[in-house]
Amino acid sequence: SKEAMNFVKTCLDKNPDNRPNAIQALTHEWFSVLLTHVHSSILINKDIMYNIQRYTPCCNFKKYVLKYFINLMGHQEIKQYKNVFYAIDFKHDGTIDKDELEKAFELSGIPITNDELKRILSASIDPLNKQSLDYTEFIMVCLNLKEIMTKEKVETAFNYFDIDNSGVIDFNDVRNAMLRYGKKVVNDDDVYKMIKEVTKKETDLIHFEEFYNVFKHLIE
Repeated sequence: SKEAMNFVKTCLDKNPDNRPNAIQALTHEWFSVLLTHVHSSILINKDIMYNIQRYTPCCNFKKYVLKYFINLMGHQEIKQYKNVFYAIDFKHDGTIDKDELEKAFELSGIPITNDELKRILSASIDPLNKQSLDYTEFIMVCLNLKEIMTKEKVETAFNYFDIDNSGVIDFNDVRNAMLRYGKKVVNDDDVYKMIKEVTKKETDLIHFEEFYNVFKHLIE
């Protein structure tokens, strides 16, 4: 666009007295044009908002596995969800908070309660921060898992988390998964709690049958 070309030319000015600094550059009219498109209510897909409203809270172990599934999805598979994320991220901070969710539902014409908003925000993996969702967590609440989950995908996920190919997921496997998918510090209690969400046995090992049972209701 002419606005984009003007922005680039302005930033490439060799004279530092004429060239804008970072703060001045961000006030350029091109950004106003971009944001008008990014935050268009047309991009806030009503079907996706209904999916978000129907989000069912799940255990933390399942959230980490779902993050793995999302990372496997191709660009075209998540494109519509990505557009909705950016359309709702009115504050441009890379997360979606309660106020932004509420505004999105208002623009969609879908009534939403405070309890429903809290339930949606419970998708956050960080136990100390249930106030916002990052990009992957937001995609998680958007998805209709029954449409994408298969036994083959669950098997692939199990093998991915079973790093040493021992046939079971052990303490270290769970700990490494938590570190890979957003947890900055992991203590032993957190790991044991995750394991106990999946297995009722005294052992600290997760077998495939127990792993599969976490997703069984989405497949059968």
